[in-house]
Amino acid sequence: RQVRRGRPRVSRRPVAMPRRHVGALLATAAALLASAVAAGAPGQLYSPHDARARSDPMESPLASAGAAGRAFNLARGAEAQAAPSTAAAAGAAPGLGYPPGSDPSFDHQTTPYAAQFEPVTATVTGTVQAFFSPDHSIDTLTELVQSVPQGGVVTIGSPGLSSWSGCTRFDGTCVGCTVDNMAKEQFPIFAAMLNAVHEAGATVRLLTNNYGTPTCAGQISPLDFLALNGVDVRHYTTTTFMHAKYITVSAAAADEPEDAAMAGPRPASAGRVTAVSSVNWSFTSFMENREAGMVLKAGTEVLQDIYYAAWKYDFAQAPKYVVNQTYSAADMAKITSTAHYPVVIPPPKEHKGAFVTPPPVDVTATMGATAYVSPDFSRDQALADLQEAKSEFALHIYQVTDFGICSQLAAAARRGVNVTMLVSSQIFDKEDRYFAEQCYYNLTTQHGFRIRLTPSYYTYSHQKFWFTDGRLSLSSGNWSPSDLPDATKFPPYPSQGWTNANRDVNIKTDAPAVVALFRTVMEQDYERGSDYVPTPPTPPTDDDQ
Repeated sequence: RQVRRGRPRVSRRPVAMPRRHVGALLATAAALLASAVAAGAPGQLYSPHDARARSDPMESPLASAGAAGRAFNLARGAEAQAAPSTAAAAGAAPGLGYPPGSDPSFDHQTTPYAAQFEPVTATVTGTVQAFFSPDHSIDTLTELVQSVPQGGVVTIGSPGLSSWSGCTRFDGTCVGCTVDNMAKEQFPIFAAMLNAVHEAGATVRLLTNNYGTPTCAGQISPLDFLALNGVDVRHYTTTTFMHAKYITVSAAAADEPEDAAMAGPRPASAGRVTAVSSVNWSFTSFMENREAGMVLKAGTEVLQDIYYAAWKYDFAQAPKYVVNQTYSAADMAKITSTAHYPVVIPPPKEHKGAFVTPPPVDVTATMGATAYVSPDFSRDQALADLQEAKSEFALHIYQVTDFGICSQLAAAARRGVNVTMLVSSQIFDKEDRYFAEQCYYNLTTQHGFRIRLTPSYYTYSHQKFWFTDGRLSLSSGNWSPSDLPDATKFPPYPSQGWTNANRDVNIKTDAPAVVALFRTVMEQDYERGSDYVPTPPTPPTDDDQ
């Protein structure tokens, strides 16, 4: 097994648009800032704001920025889209961010963070398993938690946990439901975690974001219920936002549970199994979206190690979740009952005309692979994928809102690379939609791209994967400035140099059978999609949020 730690050499120089386009686009951008949002139409991006989506902050943490941040982003986005090199010269990063004075509500970073987890590249003979929503993500990830051995450990990183039984509907002040209702929670992984604690004697640890939503008086939330049953729930504080979708199950518990040991070396990871994916812990993400993930099994331990090392670092400094309600003895008896919780995995929802992905199977192969985490050098990795492409680059992703990366897509096409793009037809946040439309509009009208939109029967096509010639890359993050920040040092807000930065997990592999399966999913979704019809983007207003 050959292992290499380090970063590829990439060009960070902004790719400027042809000069003849700059003036026209600047004028267009100025006009756009005074316009209202146009309604979605066939061939255009659409931003549905239904009740279920509004209740799930995992879909759009950007929505918490406030009016000042939105106005700043729109002006900065128009400037950067019109002339990336001009924006960079003026001090603006090639992506977008929040201005001073509009720290997002979910940002609880208090200490500086410096990128430290170097990408790991290795040739391994190992076993991996691919899975996709809406067909097999809920069964795959539930069964992974259920597989924890006696006395084992379940380690989780997730943006949040949305109840499948209506217990996290946010009314603007608080969340929760009755103890009786919470004990009947329908989210299968919720029940699997409780059974792991009570029946397998497992250590279960959950690292997630603090959205500042307390539990309603006299009620209980999913995190309250888990914490009172011994699940170690903590709130992420390393950078702006925990965006990783990560589960590890292990029999090795020698380095648990003391915080002091979290930052130190751990024993060999034999028997460790890790899932990385785009799947948020919400009903929509499991049952109604297109999502993608991969389970890493025996032989891939050297790749799994970097995710676990980053998680340990984050968990060691994360404050423990605090239950803010008290409960009667009768309620506590219900809450802490060790009775078996039924784990009911619903059948996949039928989406008429959709390509149904096959049940996950183990693939054992000798493969080249790279594992890395964001924000640590993640931009270098994405740029390398684009810049190393010789004949083909194919992207199947939720959204592209980073204008520097967008310009690199155009540069790849100019080099003669066949660039294929399939992006979500629906984007939750209207500001994100506006940024994405700027990228897509420029690529189609100025660079001759044909961009396809995913089938509309998915609520969101939230997957994030791409192909560089014969290599597959899979990520929990979008091609957005927060997932691919152009920085290696991340001071807390409001320090100079602060930037919005997410924690994400990523993997690259050239295993032929795995690459072929992901390629089939993209090809089938591409065929069932529709062409993006370029329409001048119009920025949202406060009334649209």
